[in-house]
Amino acid sequence: MSIDDSKIEDLKKKLFSNSGEVMPPTPRAKLQRHSVLVNSGWKDDDDDEMESKTEDTVTFNTYGGAKGLDVRPMKDRGNVFKKILGFASVLFFLALAYAGYIVFTGSNFVSNNNIDIKLIGPVTSPAGEELSLDVDIINRNTTDLVLADLVITYPEGTRNADDRVTNMTQDRIALGTIEKGKIVRHTVRSVLFGEENAKKNIKLSLEYRIEGSSNIFVKDKQYPIFIGSSPIAVHVDSALEVIPEQESEFRITIRSNSASIIKGLVFKAEYPFGFDFVSAVPSTTGDNATWILGDITPGEEREIILRGRILGGELQERVFRFYTGTEDATDKMAIGTVFVTNSTSITLKRPFISADLSLDGKSDSVYVARAGEDIKGEITWQNNLDVPVNDAVIQARITGPMLDKLTIQGDQGFYRSVDNTILWDSSTLEGLKELKAGDVGRLQFSFAAVKPNVENNSTFRREEMKVELTIRAKRLNEDKVPEEVVSGVSRTIKIASDLGLTTRLVRNIGPFVNTGPMPTMPEQPSTFTVLVSLKNSYNNVKDVVYTATLPQYVEWLGQTYPTNSPVTYNADKRQITWQVGDMQPGIGYSSSAKDFAFQVSFLPSLGQLGSTPSIVLNQKIAGKDNFTGKITETKADPLDIKIETDPKFKYGDDKVGGEDLT
Repeated sequence: MSIDDSKIEDLKKKLFSNSGEVMPPTPRAKLQRHSVLVNSGWKDDDDDEMESKTEDTVTFNTYGGAKGLDVRPMKDRGNVFKKILGFASVLFFLALAYAGYIVFTGSNFVSNNNIDIKLIGPVTSPAGEELSLDVDIINRNTTDLVLADLVITYPEGTRNADDRVTNMTQDRIALGTIEKGKIVRHTVRSVLFGEENAKKNIKLSLEYRIEGSSNIFVKDKQYPIFIGSSPIAVHVDSALEVIPEQESEFRITIRSNSASIIKGLVFKAEYPFGFDFVSAVPSTTGDNATWILGDITPGEEREIILRGRILGGELQERVFRFYTGTEDATDKMAIGTVFVTNSTSITLKRPFISADLSLDGKSDSVYVARAGEDIKGEITWQNNLDVPVNDAVIQARITGPMLDKLTIQGDQGFYRSVDNTILWDSSTLEGLKELKAGDVGRLQFSFAAVKPNVENNSTFRREEMKVELTIRAKRLNEDKVPEEVVSGVSRTIKIASDLGLTTRLVRNIGPFVNTGPMPTMPEQPSTFTVLVSLKNSYNNVKDVVYTATLPQYVEWLGQTYPTNSPVTYNADKRQITWQVGDMQPGIGYSSSAKDFAFQVSFLPSLGQLGSTPSIVLNQKIAGKDNFTGKITETKADPLDIKIETDPKFKYGDDKVGGEDLT
């Protein structure tokens, strides 16, 4: 055991001894006071400039006999804390004083809670009548509200009270200064439109500032108001059940309930799937579903009669919706504010006797035909009852000023010319005496529209024809009482404008001088002039274009008349295109035809000796008929070198090499 270990053991024995002996106290070193030199600032060992800093002498009590301690202290922390505490106390008392000043003087202090906006007026307003409201603004603050503006945001469909055509969306009213504790009143006038019982919201906003501040403060409030009554009453009268494809009628009555004139009234229809528009009185505006009614005076009534067919199966339901209101500010075809919404539900019912009518194999409600061409009609009928029907009568009535009466023919029927009706009954067709359950039959007829000429062209403009088919028969009802069963269908025929195309190949007339041998000779070029004349009959036709192609042995020379004609030639397709443009009705009939000419060169080959080659192929004129909405076109035969219309043409000129090839 080491000496140190033995000392520790002796110490333990003394500490834990039971003898009661006490360890003698260890003598302590005496404390001494020393003077220590301390730098008053920080010293950087690497910075020589810090050596010159002033040194102060500070006295510390040191223990354990330490001498010569070198200390580098920070600023006196106690002094710093006292300064911070003092500064904070000053700020607190200043803030407290300012708050007290604000509370007791009210200087520049405002709250939205102390501002009230009240709207004094009715909670309901009849649509279309003037609404007058008083707006009270109450300032309960202890300071004035300066540069105050009242902003009123109106609901959709609001009009100016002085000019009911002008829409009102927002109004800004300058109120100036609203003094503390004061009330400012302003009266606003407007006219609300909308459906009956509709809820409208008027938004009121007070924008203001306070003295000495550039900030804008806002106080908002909503004011609900209900439309008490509609200025327009609309009644829709129609059948609740209709037969599919049978023409149905809607009778719409519009009446003004307003005490003043309603400006710019518009009526719109929303058709269900399967509805086929036929006609309307008055006529629609462009889309077959919009009526621009204009202004309507107090108590005035307007009537719209709408006709159409509904397609679909038995017991299917079709819903029609109708909207009445004032025109939109940006689109006169649209409704800006709706007054009334009507809906009508119609159920499709299977007829006792079904009838169908096709024209040239098409069952479309509107058929487009060409004047002078036969229109072939076919009638199909069927007895849908489980019992026979007797004494059936079938009538096909054809109407329209363009009908050519002399062309009407009816298969096994009688043509009654006094009213242009073809009749079939048991006297002309024995099978109509009794139609057994499920019986099916077919009948045919034909007719045509008159051809255009100089005399009638100005008369027949945008004209239609109509075929109305009716089938009647008798049956015994459940009480054994005879009753009539009826079914019918109709078709409208629009006559397309007749674009006339006449072309000639000439040598010795026209705007160009032609050269080369005549008759034409192999491997020797000969030039020709092509004369094109266009005419148009009944309707306006848009974007008319004439096209033609040239064979490989014919060259386009680029010569046209008039010289400024909009003509192009596609060398790859060898196609000539003349952009004619729009053609008014009557061109070539009541006014001059539209003429055009161009020049080509023909280079015959030895293989064409003795033949009559074509010079111009695939001639056609086409454009869109504004009345029918369809493309109408006319084709012309190819032009060959047999130019019989040329004044100097003679026998043999129509063959390459002439008649005598020896």
